[in-house]
Amino acid sequence: MIKWHNLRLLTKLMLMIISTVAITVGCLYLMTRHLNKDAIIETESSYLLNMGEDLANEPEIITTLENNQSSQTLTDFTHAYEDQYHLDYVVVINTDSIRLSHPDPDLINQPFAGGDEEKVFTGQSYVSTGIGTLGNSLRSFAPVIQNGQVIGAVVVGKTNHAIDIFSEKYDQQTTSALIVSIAIGVTVAIFVSYTIKKELFNMEPKEIAKAFEERSAMIAYSHDAIIVTNQYGEITLANKEALRHFPIPKKKNKTQLDKVISLPEMNGDHSAVFHYQDKEYLISQADILVQENLVGQIYIIRDTSEIYALLDQLHSTAEYAQLLQVQAHEFLNRLHVIYGLTDLEEYEALDQYLASLIKDEEDLTIRLSMLVKNPTIAGHLIGEHRILKQSLKDLRLEIHNEIPNTYEATTNQLWMETVAVIDKELRQLGQNSRLWLSLDFDTDRCQLITNYRLQGDVDHLYTWLSDYPWRTEQVTTELSMHDQQLNFSFRIDYPQGDAHEL
Repeated sequence: MIKWHNLRLLTKLMLMIISTVAITVGCLYLMTRHLNKDAIIETESSYLLNMGEDLANEPEIITTLENNQSSQTLTDFTHAYEDQYHLDYVVVINTDSIRLSHPDPDLINQPFAGGDEEKVFTGQSYVSTGIGTLGNSLRSFAPVIQNGQVIGAVVVGKTNHAIDIFSEKYDQQTTSALIVSIAIGVTVAIFVSYTIKKELFNMEPKEIAKAFEERSAMIAYSHDAIIVTNQYGEITLANKEALRHFPIPKKKNKTQLDKVISLPEMNGDHSAVFHYQDKEYLISQADILVQENLVGQIYIIRDTSEIYALLDQLHSTAEYAQLLQVQAHEFLNRLHVIYGLTDLEEYEALDQYLASLIKDEEDLTIRLSMLVKNPTIAGHLIGEHRILKQSLKDLRLEIHNEIPNTYEATTNQLWMETVAVIDKELRQLGQNSRLWLSLDFDTDRCQLITNYRLQGDVDHLYTWLSDYPWRTEQVTTELSMHDQQLNFSFRIDYPQGDAHEL
C-alpha cells in the first residue's frame, strides 16, 4: 500500500482538492434533498389546504351536505376536480364521519378511515398525515359551514407515493447537478494542481526543502556579504558577513537598502566599487526573476582588500615559481659544465669551477629556496629585492634560520602589507642609503621577525616610522637610531604548518 508521504505533490493536491469538493458537494446534496423533501411537503400542505377551503365553499358540496345524501352529481364533480388539480382523492364527509364521495364507489356511505377528522368539526382547517383506504397520504381538512354551523367537511389528499414520485423528479435534478459539480470540481482540481506544481517549478516538497536549505547554507556561510531585497528595495535577507560589515537592523520591519549604504551606479556587468567607512568594496547585483517578473535583487559585496591580498599572494607565488625555474635551469647548466670539464679531463679548471659554485651558495636564490619554505613570502622578497636594488646604493638580504610555511593566509597578508608600507618609504631614500634586511623565526614564541638596518639620510624615515599607526594588537615594533644608523624590526605571530594539515 502506497503511503501518503510517498505520493507526489501533484497527486496529493489533486486528491485533497477532489476530496474537498466531493465532501462539500456531497453534504450539500444531502442537505438539498432533505430541504427539498420538507419544502415539497410544506408546499403540498399549503396547496391541499387551499384546495379544501375552496371546495368547502362550492354550492354542490353544500347542497349535498344539507341533504346528507350522496349523489352522482357530487361524484362527477369531485372526480373532475381530482383530474383537474392532480389530486388523489376528494372526500366529502358529514358530521358523522360518513363519506358522501370517494374515488372508490364501494366506499361511499362508509365511515371515514384515519381517525384524524375530529378537529374539523370544531371549525378548524388543518393538514394531517394519516393512513386511509388508499394508504399513507397527506390530506387537508376544511369544514363546510352553513348558517354558522358545521354541516360537514371536505378532505383533499395526495398519497405518499404520489408525493415521492414528485420528490424524485427534484432529486433527479439535484443528482444531475451533483454529477456536474463533481465533474467540474475534478477538472478544477486538475487545473489548480498543475498550476500550483508549475508555480513551484515542478519541484516536490522534499526538493523544495533541500533547495531552501542549500540556499540558506550558501548564504549563511559565504565569506562575502550577501543582501537580498524585494522589488521595493527593502532588505529581506542578510547573512552574517553583511551584518558584520554594515549596520543592518535585525528588527522585523523591513529597511531600505539605500538607507544603510549608498549604492553606486552599476556598470554594464552590474558591478561597481564603492567606499564605506574608509574601506573599498566591490558590489555585484543580480535581478531575481519569477515567471519573468522582477521580484527583487541580490547584492554580493566583497572587501577589495581580500582581492588585492590574493593577487599579491599569487604574484609572490609566481615570482617564487619563476625563481625555481631559473634555479633548475641554472642547475642543469652547471651539470653540463661539470660533465664537459670531466670529459675533457680539465681537472684544474673543474676545481676552480667547483670552488666558485661553493662561493655562490650565498646567492639570494639559493638561500631563499633552501631556507624560506613559505612561497608567498619568498616570492614577495624576490620582487621587493629587485625593486629596492634599483633605488638603494647597497642592499643585502639575510635569512638567519629556516622560515616554515603557515596555514594562515591572513598571516601572509599581514606580513606583506607591513613590508609593502615600509618598502614604499624605502624607495624614497635615494642612492646614498644602504639597507640590511634580515628574517628570523622565533621558534619559542612562533613569531616571524623582520629586521631593517639602514645607513644614510634616514631622519625622515625615522620620523615616519615613529608616527605611523601600526596595528599594535597584531604587530610588535622596535625602533632606534644611533650615528645615522637606523634599526627597525617588527614581529607578527606566525602559526606554522601547511594548509593540508588542517
